[in-house]
Amino acid sequence: MTASERVGMAEEKARSRERSAYLHRLLSEREPAFLATLRAAERQVDAELTRGTGEMAALRELGSDER
Repeated sequence: MTASERVGMAEEKARSRERSAYLHRLLSEREPAFLATLRAAERQVDAELTRGTGEMAALRELGSDER
């Protein structure tokens, strides 16, 4: 990956965070119940991804033990 690609990815992540923050502010004003549901779903997805990452690391370790 080139330096310019890394910069582009960092800029895209920053834009994504800004869009997410804007959406959360807007929803907090207009649809607070929906925002609460959205945040709960985001936490659940984050937890599942974290568990999946841990599971993948464990599987990789098991695979390296068999060699």
